[in-house]
Amino acid sequence: MLVCHCIAHRFALACEEAAKGNMLAQYVECNMHSIINYFSHSSKRREHLACIQKALRVLTFVVLNLVATRWLSRGNALERIHVNLRPLYVMFKEDAEPPATVVTAVALVALFSSYKFILSATIFRDILSRLNIVSKCFQKDHVKYSDVREVIDAAKEGFKTEYLSKSDNGESML
Repeated sequence: MLVCHCIAHRFALACEEAAKGNMLAQYVECNMHSIINYFSHSSKRREHLACIQKALRVLTFVVLNLVATRWLSRGNALERIHVNLRPLYVMFKEDAEPPATVVTAVALVALFSSYKFILSATIFRDILSRLNIVSKCFQKDHVKYSDVREVIDAAKEGFKTEYLSKSDNGESML
């Protein structure tokens, strides 16, 4: 049996494979699931977040679900979390206070107070936003090689500029 994947699906598989052995990617994704699950079955919590967003004058966004097979959803979900870091922190802090102490909220306050989470989520948001642009290019009705090449080159150059520096002997390094 011969299976031929479309380029967008191949790209998603490549992203999945690249993230498999990356402990930091797994850390970010695991914590994204915790944040998303906090809201998944509670309209009260979603309404509470909307009130906090309004009070803080942040665009009202709902927290998006993660779809394991869609890398585009990871980037979009992480973007929403990143835009809402402050409202989410405020909400978790309120929910962690007595008398209605929510155990999950206590853990999420600790997470949102962690430099490791904030920094890794910010870096992965940047990486995934660039990968989402490439993914969207692959998903167009009429994909042109010249367009794809341009988008991939721009993503590669962005990664080089943002994350690689030159050593004393001129070699690229992280």
